[in-house]
Amino acid sequence: MSSSSALRKINPLLLRHLAAGAPALLLDIVGMELLLNLGWEVHLARALSVTLATVAAFFLHRAFTYAAYQKAKTVHGQPIPFGTLQAASGVLSFGIFMRILWSLPHPVGFAGRIFALLCGAAGGFFFNYMMLNRLLPARAAKSAAKDMASPVSTKTFKRVLLWLLIFCLMLQMVRGHHQMVMDWPQLKDVLGPFDPDPFVRLAQVRQWLMGGLAGFFDHTVRNVNAPVGGIATPWTRPLDIILSIFYFFTPHSLPMTVRLLLAATWMPPCIGLGAIALLTLAARRQFDNLHVLGFVALLILFSPDTFYYFIPGDSDHHGLLSMLWCGVLAMLLRRDYAPKTALIAGGILGLMIWISPEALILTATVYALLGALMLWDARKAPGLAYTALGAAAVATFGLFVEMPPGDALTKQVFDSISIVQVSLLWLCAAAAFVLAEISRRGVAASARFFLACVAGAAVLLAEYILYPRFFSGPLADADPFIFTGFLPRVGEAKFLFSNGWEDIVRELMEPVLAAGLIAAALLRSYVRPERKLRLWILSLLLFVTTVMTLFQIRWAYYMHPVAIAAIAMTVTAVTAMPWSRPWVYLRRLPRAVRPYAVLWLAYFGMNFLIHLNFSHSTAGSLGCMTEIRYVIQTQQLQPLLGDNNQVLFTPEDSGGDTLFFTPYRIIASNYHREGAGLQEMHDIYAATTAKAAEPLLKKHQVAAMLYCPVFVPADSWLAAAANPKKRPAWMVPVKGLHFANDKDKEPLLFRLKGMK
Repeated sequence: MSSSSALRKINPLLLRHLAAGAPALLLDIVGMELLLNLGWEVHLARALSVTLATVAAFFLHRAFTYAAYQKAKTVHGQPIPFGTLQAASGVLSFGIFMRILWSLPHPVGFAGRIFALLCGAAGGFFFNYMMLNRLLPARAAKSAAKDMASPVSTKTFKRVLLWLLIFCLMLQMVRGHHQMVMDWPQLKDVLGPFDPDPFVRLAQVRQWLMGGLAGFFDHTVRNVNAPVGGIATPWTRPLDIILSIFYFFTPHSLPMTVRLLLAATWMPPCIGLGAIALLTLAARRQFDNLHVLGFVALLILFSPDTFYYFIPGDSDHHGLLSMLWCGVLAMLLRRDYAPKTALIAGGILGLMIWISPEALILTATVYALLGALMLWDARKAPGLAYTALGAAAVATFGLFVEMPPGDALTKQVFDSISIVQVSLLWLCAAAAFVLAEISRRGVAASARFFLACVAGAAVLLAEYILYPRFFSGPLADADPFIFTGFLPRVGEAKFLFSNGWEDIVRELMEPVLAAGLIAAALLRSYVRPERKLRLWILSLLLFVTTVMTLFQIRWAYYMHPVAIAAIAMTVTAVTAMPWSRPWVYLRRLPRAVRPYAVLWLAYFGMNFLIHLNFSHSTAGSLGCMTEIRYVIQTQQLQPLLGDNNQVLFTPEDSGGDTLFFTPYRIIASNYHREGAGLQEMHDIYAATTAKAAEPLLKKHQVAAMLYCPVFVPADSWLAAAANPKKRPAWMVPVKGLHFANDKDKEPLLFRLKGMK
């Protein structure tokens, strides 16, 4: 018996009760845990959470479970008796919770609280269901069963259960990192992710929160531990605002460092849930089935590369940009790309540009796609116009959030939002509205194509006249060392095929599978025209984002959402087609199982190739770098070096950790705006004698050095300093560090004398 047949034998009213009660239960759990984190006592926290859940259940049951009896004279149609019954079930739930909580060994942990809550919720639920079911007249109950015995109730029930499963998986992934943060600074392992960006971001948010309105427009990390002049980050405020919101929901009794780490723990998975929802919405334009949500969730949660954008602690803007891109896909794949939809899509693109000008590439791609649709069908011309208008409006708003009014219209910045990008967006909007008006007048397609080319050339020419350096790229102001000595060493900025074989397989598995499925679907003549159009749209976006990823591996967070949407839209239809070999063996499986089998085979093949070709060449250096971050994060340096605001020489990849976890200053961190400092750090590393490095150390008043010997050239003075006989007299070794793991290559710590 199939699961659908089994569910149909269940009373549809019970299914509706479960579907409506699940969100209320989720609100109860989340509300209680959130209030506990805010410092509330457990009984008060549960009392408020169950009250909110009961109110939610009242409205859900009236709007969904018993919607047909809103005007009936029974209890189900009268708000006061109906609400009284809901309140009684809430009181029963709270009573069972209290009784079980008191009987558990104290102190009661997370598992005990949830167990007591679920027992109480189950008791309240069945009391509520049995009373309402008994009070429903027999004729009305029979009519309700007949009316509700439709696939809608079963489908809704399954969807709610699947969302609860996804939420529980995300919660389980967060719990470990959450506990590590609560144990800080007593850590057993290093806090992830292995990236300096999130900790510089948290240092910036900390400064922003401490500075108030006076530092609203200050984007440099100038707090007590900033280097001379501060690190001028190119980052903008949207993610800072989101982190600040999560920060204010953390317990006020905790230290600020812990509260920020908790905000960074919970924010990325929540963004990941948003990405799953938006990608599911996009894929359902083609294939509206419960399996779509399952495919999207599997492809995101169980792909080590895709889920990296949403892991706990990764408070960088990549995950947010990826989620917003999912929203753009959901809008573009609608059947009717009406002006309202176009404004929303354009607004999302404008927000992406506000966060990072890198989104201009995707915006240009979307404009080109909508322009092609306009040439194909003149009635689609308003889509481009309203999209361009939405992008320009949101980006303009962002400009005045990022800069004081006096600078907003004059200051030129190329690696962040400024008048340079905003002017381009308004020029595009003006050109798009002109083309829409021309198309409305019934001009021939050839004339529209010519006028579109003229409009595009006019926009580019006007932008070149206004801001010619814009065409040099976002790094137009960067120090030359960034191009010669920094970017070639940054993994995410490299050409994909210059990375290891495992990186190539990991990145290209999903787009290759998506391309194959799209091609198979397009080859079938019975696919409806509007569905073929969506597939062609995805094909273009997949091609552009894959080419972007080939040139720089960092663009993968735009490529994967397109690939996931394409797979979720097509895998069921393609595996159901009557293919010959080698798919003939797949046809022996049940139709519902085939898509999951294909996905499993794809991931199995990917992981097999990765493990077969995994390279261990950098394991030693990565291990040493991990130990440096562990030493910094566990605050071992302060007792050894002191709490004064001295300068610490440490690898640029640990600069973010140093800024956030210590009171020390650094020379430079891993950013393209720090070209001069990175150049001098490179010169210190590469110096062959201590005498050559000494002037640079004195220039920056370096008081201590923490570095990995495996990082430095073999002929460097830092490599020789590991030998006491070759070490200069002004380098004093500092003992007392402990590490997360026993490594052959441990970092070295020295105090420098006479550098001030």
